[in-house]
Amino acid sequence: MTALQFSSFTWPNNPETFRIVYARDLDIKGDNAGRWTVTNHGRMGRVFLCEGVFHGSTAYNSIITLSNLFVTGGTGTLKHPQWSATSVLMTDFEVIEEPGENLVRYKIKFL
Repeated sequence: MTALQFSSFTWPNNPETFRIVYARDLDIKGDNAGRWTVTNHGRMGRVFLCEGVFHGSTAYNSIITLSNLFVTGGTGTLKHPQWSATSVLMTDFEVIEEPGENLVRYKIKFL
């Protein structure tokens, strides 16, 4: 399996989980008689969620590189080993330090 990539960053080890969320833009309205009307405005943009751990001597370098990409903003290309390359925006970036040397957990959301 090849590595996940976003913009100029290549994961040294792929995320533990990678989720793709598909959703529709709906208006749902009820009336006093208990009837509902649903209006479908079409598909919304996909959301990509990944969680994982960087470990070893490069763990913090990987986190710093990704945080710099987040701060810089703008879109980048997300390349997943099984899915086609997609232009995305990193909308959320969370870093979770856990006990242990050179061990950093992360959660990332792309839209």
